[in-house]
Amino acid sequence: MALTRLPMVNAVSGTLAVANGGTGVASGTTGQFLKFTGSTTLASAAAGSWVLLDTQTVSGTPTSIEPGAIFSATYDDYVVVIARYNNVSGGGLHFQLGTSSAYTTSGYRWNGSGVGGAGSSLVTGSASASEIDLLGGTSSSYHVNSSQDCLSGVIWIHNPFNSARTSVHAEMAWENASDVDAHINNVGAHPNTDTSYDRWKLICPSTSQTFEASTIIETYGVVNG
Repeated sequence: MALTRLPMVNAVSGTLAVANGGTGVASGTTGQFLKFTGSTTLASAAAGSWVLLDTQTVSGTPTSIEPGAIFSATYDDYVVVIARYNNVSGGGLHFQLGTSSAYTTSGYRWNGSGVGGAGSSLVTGSASASEIDLLGGTSSSYHVNSSQDCLSGVIWIHNPFNSARTSVHAEMAWENASDVDAHINNVGAHPNTDTSYDRWKLICPSTSQTFEASTIIETYGVVNG
């Protein structure tokens, strides 16, 4: 019997059973179903979406990047994407949360679990710091190289605007400054205060380490559901 290939993009209609989510439950069953019509693709049926709120395109050689007020009651979750990164002399990378009054500069609790070189463990953290260290430490083992685009990263910020505890988690991957090895660090963090934050800041930890003009940082609001 001949087989007929069914294209999955722009050709799905009717009702497709899935394990979770959907627009209704069929009578007499425990499964849920997603309804597809017209030119809807499977990719667009995924729950949630990202809305681009801000793009920071660096000019000059600043030691920090900040978008101003970006968090609001509209979204519970935000994603900061390092789209392009360049640092004039390499080094670390720090992150802070703030308000129109000031940035929080104490009480951050963070832990990083990373790997560098040929599988060497890079695990570090702090119970009370002035910033969240996205690369995990102060030694050269945790420093990104200065070459353009040798670092990529995504930072999730959960519930920053609701006056409760804000949770941050991030993943950074980079070419290390001291040995050019591939490094990765996963960070979990929160400020030790229940504050309504409306902005973030990325910081070079030293005045000799500045962002260059090719750096682009994007902030997205996440639509849940």
